[in-house]
Amino acid sequence: AENPGRAVRDKRNASIVVACRLVAEGKAQGLVSAGSTGASLTAAVLELGRIEGVLRPAIAAIIPTTDRGGVLLDAGANPECKPEHLFQFAAMGVALARARLNIDNPTVGLLNNGSEEGKGRAIDKTVYALLKDSDLNFVGNVEGRDLLMGTADVIVTDGFTGNAVLKSSEATAERLVDLVRLGLSDTLSDHPELAQHILPPLVAVRNRMNPDRYGGASLLGVDGVVTIAHGTANAEAIASALRMTYEVAGLGLVDSIRASVSS
Repeated sequence: AENPGRAVRDKRNASIVVACRLVAEGKAQGLVSAGSTGASLTAAVLELGRIEGVLRPAIAAIIPTTDRGGVLLDAGANPECKPEHLFQFAAMGVALARARLNIDNPTVGLLNNGSEEGKGRAIDKTVYALLKDSDLNFVGNVEGRDLLMGTADVIVTDGFTGNAVLKSSEATAERLVDLVRLGLSDTLSDHPELAQHILPPLVAVRNRMNPDRYGGASLLGVDGVVTIAHGTANAEAIASALRMTYEVAGLGLVDSIRASVSS
């Protein structure tokens, strides 16, 4: 397979490169890419550049929770990270939560294999200390089971873990709704009058958990608005991604991140 980074550097007229260039020149306010994540990331960094002070861009996904929604990052840009990268991801995630979710003082959690302080790998312990000593509203370690519970508004992890957890949670939510629907099929066949009471809340839950509703994830840390969509995105997901990009472009998120990493 062709290396995404090399392809972007060699093919200066590739669509993702041209799209990033249009944003950099101010001819577009944002872009949506459902192509290779690696190519999109490389093109964005080369054409838009990183915000001054940003060590590494990160992919931030909006995740459904039991209340107002949350942010998970990194969701796939950086499989391997240093403590300072994760710390900065937290600051950028807070800026996104404030702008998109209207949360005044977002809580921050570190994804780990236990909630107690001292859990996890050496990098997790170092990041824990950095977050604890910062001005961020850090609530400690959170576990995978907390992801959709709203335990923290911003959940921070490396891109390898974040991508795996995100895909797993999306698939689990989708399958769970399908299993409930299948389990109710016999009951509804015998008692069709119950459908009007049972189906609306089930549909509401499915819509709330549907990743197509969110469309894509924000690439934070580059000097422009970039949305990363699934390569398998359908029409609904692309429409949602375009809508999200339009909204984010009007929120001043890039400037908010610029301020957060310089403080």
